[in-house]
Amino acid sequence: MGREIRKVPKGWEHPKNEDGQYQSMFEENYELAIEEFYKNHQLWLKGEHPDQKENGDYGCKYYAEYAGTPTPDAWNIYYKPEDATHFQMYETVSEGTPVSPVFETLEDLENWLVNSEGYSRAAANKFCKSGHAFSLVISNGKVQDGIAGLE
Repeated sequence: MGREIRKVPKGWEHPKNEDGQYQSMFEENYELAIEEFYKNHQLWLKGEHPDQKENGDYGCKYYAEYAGTPTPDAWNIYYKPEDATHFQMYETVSEGTPVSPVFETLEDLENWLVNSEGYSRAAANKFCKSGHAFSLVISNGKVQDGIAGLE
């Protein structure tokens, strides 16, 4: 949990709730998540799901009892992965809300992190290459946010 780079469509505007706040949203497309859920459900019913084989079924008759069911309100119902050609930084402590503008390239995002957010070039570059950073890092007794901690 922390920060991640997501691919989004050009001109993407993340949905907001009735209060004007960003709606938390998983990165994965809802239709693809439901397809994956259905595959896992079928494996579960047969007793062939990898988690069942490794850990047992935890007393759950259905896969939904074990893993929950994807619902449209928390999953990306707005675009398909093939439409996502641009980049945006998200916080992932919740399912995810944006914390940067949309950029055409990772280099543009890196420059924004340096010029607008004050990160070092090295930290911004490592974040853009990895695509993920923890919320915070403690190193040698020093607490810093996860992107700065990549330096």
